[in-house]
Amino acid sequence: MHPETETTRQTAHTNDAALAAFVAKKAEIDAMLTRLQVFSDDLFGVDPERVNWADVGSLEYQASLLKQIGDFAFGRANASPDARLRTDGPAPRQAGLVSVGADRNLRR
Repeated sequence: MHPETETTRQTAHTNDAALAAFVAKKAEIDAMLTRLQVFSDDLFGVDPERVNWADVGSLEYQASLLKQIGDFAFGRANASPDARLRTDGPAPRQAGLVSVGADRNLRR
């Protein structure tokens, strides 16, 4: 067997393993997002008649954590404060990323 063929097989195996791990982690994130949406729909478990400033503080903290995740995901961690406030879509560096479809094949 040629060394190039063996290297190609090893690379394909590594890519397959990475893709499987990526898809599994994506499914985990999707499940978390679904749980968060359900919790949000239920006003984060807060009774509107009994809401207090501690509830507001808790929600502000959760929002700040989600903002950090969004900033990281959309490449805005080092952007100016005005750029970080934008919510109109991914930052330019995201445009060339590979997406994973339902068929789990990578495509551009």
